[in-house]
Amino acid sequence: MPRFHKSQIFNFLHSISIILWMMLICFFCSTSAYAQTAASDGFQLPSLFEGNQQLKLDVPMGVLVLPKTQTVDPNQLLQSPHAEKFRAWNPDLLLPTSAEQDVWLRLQLPIQNRPQSWLLRIPRLTLHKATLFQSTPAAPSVWQQQSAGIGVPSSSWPMRSRDPIFEISTRSDLTQVFFIQLQNGNPITENIQLIHSADFGNGANYAGTLNGLTIGVFMMLTLISLISWRINRNSHFAWLALLSFAVLLAQLTVSGYMTMRIWTNSVYLAKIAGWVMPLIALAALSRFAMSVSYARDLSKPIYTSLWAVIAVCCAFSLCILAEFDLPRALLNATFASCMLVIIGALCWIAWRSQAWLWLIVASLLPIIASAMARLAYNIGWVSHMEVALFAGVLSAAAGLTSAYTVLIGQQRQRSATAQREDALETIDGATGLYAERIARARLPLMILRSQRFNKACGVIMVRWTGFQSTMSSASAVDRGRIFAHLGNRINRLARDVDTAARFGDDRFILLVEAPITRSQLSDVASRILASCMRPSNAMPDQKGFDLHMALWLSSELPADAAQVLELLKTRMNQMLDGTQRRVQFISVPLSTAPPTDQSDPEHGSKLVEKINALEATQGLPTIKLTPIKKSMDSSATTGSTNPS
Repeated sequence: MPRFHKSQIFNFLHSISIILWMMLICFFCSTSAYAQTAASDGFQLPSLFEGNQQLKLDVPMGVLVLPKTQTVDPNQLLQSPHAEKFRAWNPDLLLPTSAEQDVWLRLQLPIQNRPQSWLLRIPRLTLHKATLFQSTPAAPSVWQQQSAGIGVPSSSWPMRSRDPIFEISTRSDLTQVFFIQLQNGNPITENIQLIHSADFGNGANYAGTLNGLTIGVFMMLTLISLISWRINRNSHFAWLALLSFAVLLAQLTVSGYMTMRIWTNSVYLAKIAGWVMPLIALAALSRFAMSVSYARDLSKPIYTSLWAVIAVCCAFSLCILAEFDLPRALLNATFASCMLVIIGALCWIAWRSQAWLWLIVASLLPIIASAMARLAYNIGWVSHMEVALFAGVLSAAAGLTSAYTVLIGQQRQRSATAQREDALETIDGATGLYAERIARARLPLMILRSQRFNKACGVIMVRWTGFQSTMSSASAVDRGRIFAHLGNRINRLARDVDTAARFGDDRFILLVEAPITRSQLSDVASRILASCMRPSNAMPDQKGFDLHMALWLSSELPADAAQVLELLKTRMNQMLDGTQRRVQFISVPLSTAPPTDQSDPEHGSKLVEKINALEATQGLPTIKLTPIKKSMDSSATTGSTNPS
């Protein structure tokens, strides 16, 4: 199975989220283009979308407010004095229902040559009860009743929908008069809609598309956050995933998707879902703020207050589930207070210590503003409910996406810091080579791979014999330049699969991966020797590096990692006593011949020719070295040569 890098996974997830965002924007453009404006004619009731069929009324819809203690019959509303008390309805009119009074609506349908079916919709999910009174031509004084609302069992609703809808139709022989009694604890700010039956299906399609995109966007954000948590092991992403899922449930509740009247307990679900889901989302928001702000370590009072918000949300949710009659004013005040506590806690910690939390605060503001979507429709800022709900979805999705982006940026900074710290522990700062612990860890694995595949590997240990004399006379800046220059020369001659590491003050080690032969290992050592013997601008007097190298080949002398290192160190110590060859395999006996007088002109010429030949064959820049020949006069004066 192919392995993917973290950046590739993130790029794929971001591409999916961008596609969903484009779908959301296209849906918003198409919906807002057809949204019904509030400036409707007084003799026409609003429909779902602009351009839909609208029924022109001969008489505007009338509104009458009566106290609950007054029992009225629809026949009485047709006669004086009640008939004269109806006032004309307009889109800006508030229907003042309350615990003390009800609102009666009078709707008169005109005569149509071709009768049509219409749907009378009251777009309020929490309406307590709406009753439609309709008479028949055979018995005009007998009124049939249809009721809907959360106070009515779902099995008794005329249509299984998320809000009260009644089906009415025009006639070709007479005008019809309908009365609607609205009973609710608070005023009704929504506009009554009269929808043609053919256009009602289009509205259902738009609502289904909105719910589908809502589920798709928030589920994608949830999955992206979970994947990020799984990859980075950062709890911030886990709490963001919980927040995304809670906001998804809250948005579906506000849109009415989770309060469909399809089973016996749907009225109970409609009653509690409108508050329980937002409270759960608020608790998830508090836990997310607690995680990203590190309040537990930075401020105990802030940490305690955020836990108090979670406790209050859970307590109110349990009370609503137990069907306690909590005042709406208390719920609204509690919800607003909890949001202020969360935002205030983040702002305080951002101001005191973590400036990046201001970005989180800016990301959470659209999520909190999404809770105002339904209120914007109720007040009248937006005349189309689906547009208001979609604006809330768009705002919440934008907030969650920006919060995820901020967390990704913070995680990348953490990863970069961790990589730098790991590099400081892995790389030797002076030479740029690997640290000793890396070589000790890789050597046993290299030997194990060599034995498994039956292919030889090798190790080269390098010792700088002039380390003590050079370091004692060089300054701190010069020491850094010298080590960096030597490390660069060794590192550029190592293959990508090999490991070049510093193995002490004056020692270096090169792990040569299999397969390798004796001649190839000897060539690698010769290239290192030739490169380091070249004059260096970093060295005093532009001298080269005097090196001794011990070589180990697994096919000639099998051993484990500890034995290999011990053999190499032993050979290095033996070579300090004097050796004829600077590069030696530890599998052969040590050469004990005395060192040759390097002031001999013939010996110097051979050494220079060998270095120049190695540099030419390996593609290195060649510096033509010429041996220094002493003149006959100097020889005659001194009478002997000066040994090097």
